[in-house]
Amino acid sequence: MIQSRVFVTCALVLLLGLIEVEATASPLVRRGSRGAEVTAIQTTLKDLGYHPGPIDGVFGPLTERAVKALQKDHGLLVDGLVGSNTRLALQGSPSVTPPDMYTVQAGDTLVSIAKKYGLNPIQLARNNSIRSEILYIGQALTLRPPPVKEAFMEPPPSKRVALTFNDGPFPGSTPRILDILKEREIKATFFIVGSLLEAQPGLGARIIKEGHEMGNHSYRHRSFSELDPAEVWEEMRLAQRVIDSYQSGPRYFRPPYAHVSNMVRSAAREVGVQIVLWTHLGIKDYPEPRDLENWVNILIADSRDGSVLMLHDGPTFAYRVLPLLLDRLEAQGFSVVSLSTLLGSWDLTSPPTSGQ
Repeated sequence: MIQSRVFVTCALVLLLGLIEVEATASPLVRRGSRGAEVTAIQTTLKDLGYHPGPIDGVFGPLTERAVKALQKDHGLLVDGLVGSNTRLALQGSPSVTPPDMYTVQAGDTLVSIAKKYGLNPIQLARNNSIRSEILYIGQALTLRPPPVKEAFMEPPPSKRVALTFNDGPFPGSTPRILDILKEREIKATFFIVGSLLEAQPGLGARIIKEGHEMGNHSYRHRSFSELDPAEVWEEMRLAQRVIDSYQSGPRYFRPPYAHVSNMVRSAAREVGVQIVLWTHLGIKDYPEPRDLENWVNILIADSRDGSVLMLHDGPTFAYRVLPLLLDRLEAQGFSVVSLSTLLGSWDLTSPPTSGQ
């Protein structure tokens, strides 16, 4: 007897669109966030038996670790971001613990399966290497995400970080930073403002001559939250045109004030740049910290293999703290590599997850 195959379609492109809309309607809370919602999240985490650190309304490393533990226990995408699914988990849902495997039934889609067990549909597709828009009745899906290894459980195979600088180039501070990097034989990535680079062509030439990379930080450093789509696109395009006159690649983009939205993502795709932020969003160097050593200690404690470090190019703090930072990184076994080297093993063609 020949068993007929019934195709169950799941439009992944539509799925991605729906998830982005949901993320826009329900903003993510993440490392560096502050306020009453963070306080409520910390209080709930503590009540549920997790350990978010002090209930102070600041989303720091301990709160992020507690969120990840909650996500792992509920079978969610473990990314430390509080979106719609993680909010449900904080409220006591989903109550269904997913089994190890699920067999596709008639009428199933990735969205319906993920919703049933409180999972992220994009992560569910990736866990099962699903690249087409078709599921088959009888197809076995792995529901539980792979186990997450905490950094303290075993030492990482390597400890590489990338060093990046925002907002320049500046005639006063950028040359001093370049002098230090040259002496230490360190390569960095400068996320430049296009109009400033046009005003300092000699500094742009030196950055490239000494083996560093340039990234796009917009043309005038305007807040993208106040611009329309055409203006966002123009800010990216003009800056990239200036950068392309100095280097042929890579093409990285870092929005001013870390403002990322669906509009910014769309403009980045049109201009052909890859959005890259940094990994210590809650550890700021502007306004300038008074205690250089304490700031470095906090940053080093937050760093791990794959971290992208960011300092602002303009303030004197950057070149005053840089020698101490490089010394501590070396003492802790970190090697500083270029951003393109660090990201070379990443799959930059995969669509970004909305985060949960």
